[in-house]
Amino acid sequence: MMEVHNMNEQTTPSPAQRDEDAAAHAAMQQAVLEQVDYEEIMLIHIGEHRYLLRVKEAEEVVKYQNLTAVPMAPNHLLGVCNVHGLVVCIVDPVKVLNLKGAMQPRGGETRFVLYKHPRMKVGLWVDDVSKVYQVREDMIPVTDGHHNIRGTVKIDDDEYPLLDLNVLFQ
Repeated sequence: MMEVHNMNEQTTPSPAQRDEDAAAHAAMQQAVLEQVDYEEIMLIHIGEHRYLLRVKEAEEVVKYQNLTAVPMAPNHLLGVCNVHGLVVCIVDPVKVLNLKGAMQPRGGETRFVLYKHPRMKVGLWVDDVSKVYQVREDMIPVTDGHHNIRGTVKIDDDEYPLLDLNVLFQ
């Protein structure tokens, strides 16, 4: 049997919900007082490795597409594909990041993270983009402009290296 609820009835939040709401409200007020800025970062999976990427460095995340091989291309170039009518070069993250092991075979969550490169369209093959986080800007390491990894960011008791796509694709 279907229950019918009067939309005008007010439901009383549980004590846990009230505590959660109060904590969220206090955090928002504190952020306003401190004028804290937040930035979005995404958690990507490359084989058994996990990295963070700044969302503002990525132009787009697209689903896997079939790649066309490029004769005599460098070994880190997996091939090219067509995204919105433009040719995009897709690179192997295992080779460009000098990771141990080999790239995972294509799976259902395989994505290409397209980078905002000034001269060409380039994308990074990733096994998954699992989550996007809001992180305080003051928690994001400052780049030195010379290393692929900017440092680490702690999220939910785990630390993840933060990739610098601007350095990776120089």
